[in-house]
Amino acid sequence: MNSLLFSKRYLFSKKSRNAINIITLITAAGFTVCTAAMIIILSALNGFVSLVVSLYSTFDADIKITPKQGKVIHTQDLLLSALKNDHRITFYNEVLEENVLLKYDDKQSIATIKAVSNGFIEATHLDSMLIDGSMLLNDSSNTCALGSGLAAKLDVNINDELLPVQVYVPIREQFDPLNPESSFNNQPIYPTGIFGIQQEIDEKYILVPLKFARTLLSYTDESSAIEITTQPNTNMEAMLREIRNSVGEKYTIESRAEQHAGLYKLMKIEKWIAFLILAFVLLIVSFNLIGSLLMIVIEKKKDFSILNALGMPIKNIRNIIIGEGFLIATLGSIIGISLGILICFLQQHYGLLKLGGKGATFVVDSYPIVIQTGDVIITFMVAIIIGILASLYPAKTALKINNIREE
Repeated sequence: MNSLLFSKRYLFSKKSRNAINIITLITAAGFTVCTAAMIIILSALNGFVSLVVSLYSTFDADIKITPKQGKVIHTQDLLLSALKNDHRITFYNEVLEENVLLKYDDKQSIATIKAVSNGFIEATHLDSMLIDGSMLLNDSSNTCALGSGLAAKLDVNINDELLPVQVYVPIREQFDPLNPESSFNNQPIYPTGIFGIQQEIDEKYILVPLKFARTLLSYTDESSAIEITTQPNTNMEAMLREIRNSVGEKYTIESRAEQHAGLYKLMKIEKWIAFLILAFVLLIVSFNLIGSLLMIVIEKKKDFSILNALGMPIKNIRNIIIGEGFLIATLGSIIGISLGILICFLQQHYGLLKLGGKGATFVVDSYPIVIQTGDVIITFMVAIIIGILASLYPAKTALKINNIREE
């Protein structure tokens, strides 16, 4: 504690050379700017991750069950009976997915149909992603909704109620090279809505009622997957474990994060690469701290000799310099983190920095921000550790200048 009091006094006392004060201020300012940048950039990356997760949550279920062998699950399977009785499940959706050829007027495109059960729209709130029209996906209607990219390829006009999308799919185990058209099932369906979620989804999917897909694919009660929507605050780890234990090796059970493991991993890597780059910049700033402390060591040479002569332990003399570096790093970091949080708060509530330019359309108007306590803590700790490490060399130099030998 005594060493830290001396450090505090030396930090705020007037120096004989004004350059020391200037370098100290520059060093503290460097810590302030770097830590503020860390908080802002990490929070912005968190915001984009949160945005991507929220977008996928409207299309992908909390849990997805697919067969390990074959392509389909039968409705009469015992799995569905177990799901019906689980109070944690708000909705489960029987899904059929298949690659198809779409034809609209004179335009054609390869796409993937995703056939969904009645109630899917209400359970997932996918209608919040509508760009135009409406979603009427139930077995009593012969209507569909297309991703914006797919709709653009086909030049779909949802206001033309008389022009359907023709859906072609190969008949299983049947191909006649002399008459290829006889090898395809064909069903018309009328587009009523266009949605926009994410480019990969928007250019690929057309949503149709489950009854339509089963007729098109010549199925009766089959599904290619079961998608589960859970109650809020459900312990997903425990639920996944229970389902895996109950169904054994027959199915693949994946959470939303596992369904897009590569994407989530990439976003995490991007976040920590950005953090490491800023930490490296902070490390470079710490060279100013070394220079500032060395100048203080030279200026306070006489003081250290007197303190040693009066019986101050060598450890305490060394800790005075380390404490000074600690205080500079702490002061700069606290100001920087506070400034970063303030800027993030203003961005969250007032959207100071907008996305895109005039005429551009995005899912959100301004850069999304999510502040995480863990980011604040690790930023502060990294700054302090760098400050202490940068103080070790000046602290050792203080002993050499005063011919003080460590015992």
